[in-house]
Amino acid sequence: LFVLPLLAAWIWFATRRGLAPIDAVAAQVAHRAPGHLAPLAPATAPDEVRPLLEALNDLLARVEHALESERRFTADIAHELRTPLAALVAQAQVALRARDAAERDHAIEQIAASGQRASHLVDQLLTLARLDPAAGVPMGALDLGALAAEVCADHGAAALEKDIALELDAPEALAVQGNADMLRILLRNLVDNAVRYTP
Repeated sequence: LFVLPLLAAWIWFATRRGLAPIDAVAAQVAHRAPGHLAPLAPATAPDEVRPLLEALNDLLARVEHALESERRFTADIAHELRTPLAALVAQAQVALRARDAAERDHAIEQIAASGQRASHLVDQLLTLARLDPAAGVPMGALDLGALAAEVCADHGAAALEKDIALELDAPEALAVQGNADMLRILLRNLVDNAVRYTP
């Protein structure tokens, strides 16, 4: 009768002491802000709990990497959409200031073309978001000169607005192996930065 209460108290104390690291991990998780993804680090943890902690820390690292990729992708979308939207605004202003019906019709055609390019760009970005890095990028034959001419045409209005002479010196047919969508994004970034930061 005297030993049983002491034994129960000892078992309760030993159990609480053994589960204390798990309670510490639970408290850390419960009090964390959504953006706090640093590894969990309890002061002490028995060997039986360490595999769980390592798995949780690995998961937190992968979530942080995924969020960082999402932030970079959002920034890329904003950067990529700026050019076609600026072209749309420029052509709309041309249409508003048109002196005759022919000039206005031409500006409206350019607005439609810019809208189609913006829609195509959104499709490209969505494709880029769905790409599996392990699968690689699909490659094929393409005309790099024609691709560069298309990108320069997209930036023509922005170059004229800054009084910049934008010219393309490329052979008529420059066949290369590559991914047209990825190369278009690369060329667009190069020309956009050149126009944006040239005095």
